[in-house]
Amino acid sequence: MAFLGGNHASNDAGATTITAAFSPSVTAGSLLVLYVDWEGAGAGVISSVTDTAGNTWAVIGSRTTQAADGQDCQMAYAMNANAGATTVTVTFAATAAYRRIAVGEWSGQATSAALDVQAGQAGTNTTAANNATSGSVLPTTNGQLIVGAFANTNSGSVTTTAGTGFTKRVSGAVIALEDQTQATAAAISATWTIGTAGNYVAKVATFKPAAAPSNFIQPIRRRPASGLIMRGRR
Repeated sequence: MAFLGGNHASNDAGATTITAAFSPSVTAGSLLVLYVDWEGAGAGVISSVTDTAGNTWAVIGSRTTQAADGQDCQMAYAMNANAGATTVTVTFAATAAYRRIAVGEWSGQATSAALDVQAGQAGTNTTAANNATSGSVLPTTNGQLIVGAFANTNSGSVTTTAGTGFTKRVSGAVIALEDQTQATAAAISATWTIGTAGNYVAKVATFKPAAAPSNFIQPIRRRPASGLIMRGRR
């Protein structure tokens, strides 16, 4: 599975939406994933996720809340994306402040039922390696795309380093996305190393790869034409 592009946006003022434009333009048939973080203390739940290309978005699991700072987070995804310039909008059911969004695009995913497992966790990180974590999941098949997401909720701008085995793909002042393709299914957490101790919310979601093409070739069977009589020379 290959990362194709992404973007992020942030706004501290109170509003009911947050938007981000994919960069570069979306490739037909790809997988779109977003991570959004907002101050709502459970009140400003997501009411919809839409985009300008007419893709169908689904929210992944339930929101994760950092109670100490009143910050919530959620992931969502769209499969088999339409090609072209694409701006995604997350709409909240109530006004929310400190809104952040990160979006990413990947190719090579299954074209149906791609989402496998997900988890989320809120915590307080130190600056130790891999100290911020999403919590563990166990993918059910080999070769899955593991997408991890992180947002700091109380320390302002922070430096984020992708966890061991992951590659950071999108990064804002307090929000980031990472990924890896897991060759063999095993328990895994999306982890991060953060340059400043603080509170955070993190998520992980895994996506199944496209089915491998079959190399089986149906043999061609020939049979003699009806009524054919073979005669030998005397």
